[in-house]
Amino acid sequence: MPTRIHPPLPPADTLLTSPAPLAARLLCRQYAFEAKTAETQIEADGDAGVAGRHHFRVALRRLRVTLDAYRVVLADTVPDKLSRRAQSLARRLGPARDRDVQLQLMAAVSNSRTARQRQALARLALIEDGAATGVDDAATIRHRWHRLSKSLHESLGSWHEQHRLDGPRQTMPFAFVAADALEHAAERVARRCAAIADPAEPEAIHAARLALKSARYLLAPLADGVPDGRAMMKVLRDVQDQLGALREATALHAHLTDALTIQPDAPPLSTSTLSALDASQRDLDARMTTASDAFAPWRDPQVRHGFIARLHAIAAEWRTTSTLPVEIERKWLLSALPPRVRGLIPSDLHQGYLPGDALIERIRSVTRGTVTAWIRTVKLGRGISRIEVEEPATAALGEALFALTTGKRVAKRRYAVDDGALTWEIDEFTDRALVLAEVELPREDTAIELPVWLAPYVVREVTNEPEFTNWQLAR
Repeated sequence: MPTRIHPPLPPADTLLTSPAPLAARLLCRQYAFEAKTAETQIEADGDAGVAGRHHFRVALRRLRVTLDAYRVVLADTVPDKLSRRAQSLARRLGPARDRDVQLQLMAAVSNSRTARQRQALARLALIEDGAATGVDDAATIRHRWHRLSKSLHESLGSWHEQHRLDGPRQTMPFAFVAADALEHAAERVARRCAAIADPAEPEAIHAARLALKSARYLLAPLADGVPDGRAMMKVLRDVQDQLGALREATALHAHLTDALTIQPDAPPLSTSTLSALDASQRDLDARMTTASDAFAPWRDPQVRHGFIARLHAIAAEWRTTSTLPVEIERKWLLSALPPRVRGLIPSDLHQGYLPGDALIERIRSVTRGTVTAWIRTVKLGRGISRIEVEEPATAALGEALFALTTGKRVAKRRYAVDDGALTWEIDEFTDRALVLAEVELPREDTAIELPVWLAPYVVREVTNEPEFTNWQLAR
């Protein structure tokens, strides 16, 4: 089955250094193509149908994970609802795919029985065979996919990017966005694997498998960009398979237990049937034990921590593939607004923050007089030096993104005071009683002497206090 598009997906090192909006769209387009290729086989009989349903569902999941992970660089043209529609399609195909897997496992278990026992199990028809979804449902799935595919094609074909004639032209490299996404996926794997008790709950197993798959999907197209990438892919796949084997064996075991429960009006089961069911359950018990033992090392927090550390190391190495402009600034808490600024005309700033942790996206409107400009900024890191990429945004894009920041906003007046070679920015917050001063520096070791007009109002320096970052202050 073809898994490549034309032109083919660029190699990992090219993707990592490509503009983030471009690389994210190329990945989404690749997975949409894979889904389109597999979709033609979801109604097929036999192994072709099983493979088609599997590849279609995997492609949809890869697409959804990619849309969600890189939303920060896709949101300007790709609506969130497209991710939800991909997820809905994958879930709609879920029962059929689960049935395929159960049939395959039941066949493997039956092959270990005697001829008479196999005949007895076949007569029971423990798992209904046949087409995955029925023609009507498959037709619905294909129709919805065609509509989704069209929307994806239209929204992925472009993105908004503006540059000032006299300003820097810098677009976030994909390496930084991908690294942030992988780190979040790694932490999710750690949490969900830690939540698997012994004996394991099916829901916890399923949640951990989804986290493992997401991390693998994010790593896969970039794995060749780092020495440890392929090894980590194998670890993720092995643990995913261990949990999958445990989950499927547990589900089929429960199904056979139900078959052994005689209904009051049902005829008694034959000796061959009872022996076949009993032997099959012992087989499944052994499979469950094997899978659980294989997963056992992951119950050790040190083992999980070591694995997560390796994923974080991959993310850190990705970040070294590109360079970004660094913002160096220091910040002070003030007791009041210095009189020196009262004669100046301030700029009114309203800024909101989109969800993120290591990577934070800010959308800001700056109003001075009757003119309002929108600026979109992505920041990474904390403390005195932080990576920052900034670009203008259209009013339409700015307003659309700002609408997504409810509950995470800041409003303030900013006064700019030139003092020698430096420009001090005094922020008077209009949504709370708070005044801060900050200054941008050419180097981290630049010596600072507080201006005489500012020094009397300084309470303390808060550069390294996270609670005074605008991200933390936003509400």
